[in-house]
Amino acid sequence: RPRPDFCIGDLQGKTTSPEFRALIVDTLKGMGYSVNVNDPYVGNVLIGRHGNPARGIDSVQIEVNKKLFMDTQTFLATAGLVKLKVDIDQLLGVVAADTRKRIKS
Repeated sequence: RPRPDFCIGDLQGKTTSPEFRALIVDTLKGMGYSVNVNDPYVGNVLIGRHGNPARGIDSVQIEVNKKLFMDTQTFLATAGLVKLKVDIDQLLGVVAADTRKRIKS
């Protein structure tokens, strides 16, 4: 089965709120990417150690499919790397704006 462009892992909902996860997933999908949640990767010890959505601390693992930015035969960057950088910067901007909004509330 084909791998998605992105996989968002949150230890099956334990390390982030559904709203924050949806913000990330919806933003990436709005950019045209395919996104899975907790499949094939659910996350790891690091996000489990820090994520505590009940206290407003969201932690996710974001896996990026290498095909978006590199030739998997030569391991050299492709033209897709430029777009991916722009899109990840935009995603981080969306996350930062959401964080600022939640802190003010």
